[in-house]
Amino acid sequence: MFSCSVVNSPSLAREILKDQDINFSNRDVPLTGRVATYGGLDIVWLPYGAEWRILRKLCVTKLLIRKTLESFYELRRQEVRERTRFLYQQSQEKSAVNVGDQLFLTMMNLTMNMLWGGSVKAENMESVGADFKGVISEMIRLLGEPNVSDFFPWLARFDLQGLVKQMRVCAHQLDAIFEGAIKQMQKLGRKDDDECKDFLQHLMKLKDQEVNSETPITVNHVKGVLTDMVTGGTDTSTNTIEFAMAELISNPKLHPTIPLLVPHRPAETAVVGGYAIPKDTKVFINVWSIQRDPNVWENPTEFRPERFLDNKSCDFTGTDYSFLPFGSGRRICAGVALAERMVLYTLATLLHSFDWKIPEGCVLDLEEKFGIVLKLKTPLVALPVPRLSDSNLYQ
Repeated sequence: MFSCSVVNSPSLAREILKDQDINFSNRDVPLTGRVATYGGLDIVWLPYGAEWRILRKLCVTKLLIRKTLESFYELRRQEVRERTRFLYQQSQEKSAVNVGDQLFLTMMNLTMNMLWGGSVKAENMESVGADFKGVISEMIRLLGEPNVSDFFPWLARFDLQGLVKQMRVCAHQLDAIFEGAIKQMQKLGRKDDDECKDFLQHLMKLKDQEVNSETPITVNHVKGVLTDMVTGGTDTSTNTIEFAMAELISNPKLHPTIPLLVPHRPAETAVVGGYAIPKDTKVFINVWSIQRDPNVWENPTEFRPERFLDNKSCDFTGTDYSFLPFGSGRRICAGVALAERMVLYTLATLLHSFDWKIPEGCVLDLEEKFGIVLKLKTPLVALPVPRLSDSNLYQ
């Protein structure tokens, strides 16, 4: 028998994510997540402990620090400029574009180059990218699909919905991509004192350094972290920008990108808000509900972005428990700084470079599709209309 609790208020979220953070620092790993990440050997799903701390420390002190992220500025600029050129060409032909598809390609190219751009030969990147896109899209779909076996564990061996079987196929394909990138990196014959040029080189260097430690880092740990970077760096950023574009076009209701934070699991029985939460309970933080709470937000369903300018105490780094786009506490998303750079720069460029219109005869459908991240059920298709007077600025 399992138990499940859903938290719908900022005060209770604070109790779990701050006051009792250590007790609730473990994750409840879904079956598809376990298959996708080599048995949960990644930052998202690893239990709180030495292994997790080593991987987390690497990410926040080597991969996702300001110096490393700024070193990829020119790469971000080139990828966004390339997408802007394509959109300008489409605008000259009066062609509508699938905004989500274009954003996904941009984020995918950025992510691939940051992960292994210094390790994989340029001529091989295009073929890797073609395989990469289909696999990642399917993996993210499967991770977000509600699985009856996660709630009734005794059904897991039957895989009634076939989700685990499908994820194994995707995981095998992604593993082949990772293996190819690692082998190419190893052929380069890097020395220990060489400067790391991408995330993969940082991870493999750590693996070699920790080989004799009490908590050695394996190749599967490396691949697990790469999987986190891949899924976190493509789909969430894409959907955030797509929803922002839809909201700016039509002033609709609000859409938090992630409706439920990744479930927490208490290591010991705890008391939250006067209620006993048994050990190993699935605990969901319902940010969808919290961000619609009229006791916290004035007219919460109105599109009023200026509310964030007026409210100086509101931020997205996990200290304001009424606004948790990246979670909070020890398990807050490690990629906050990366997402901030990728999302803001891409969105600002698209809005600065073009006006956006819905094609004549079409209606913008804002219905949501539930998953590990919320998506527009009907993809946003829009016409880019150049705003800049000098066409050379699009080249």
